[in-house]
Amino acid sequence: DNFAATINRYLSNPCLHQKFVLRLDIPGDEVKAEKVYQKYVEFKQLCEYPIQLSVCLNLHADLPSEDFLLRFYSEKLFAC
Repeated sequence: DNFAATINRYLSNPCLHQKFVLRLDIPGDEVKAEKVYQKYVEFKQLCEYPIQLSVCLNLHADLPSEDFLLRFYSEKLFAC
């Protein structure tokens, strides 16, 4: 909550044009991957869905299902 409040304070300043990239470590286990995704969605909600926020997905050899990865289809992906 504190991290989201700090980022939101920067993002709400119209004079700053800072972009933020969040690195998400996506495990191959669907249950753990779901928890990571839910935390990410909660973070975006606390920051009021900023357009300056991008995502960097850190994927391992054991990939989650394709249906899970499609959740990030509408996100701004910085890297994958």
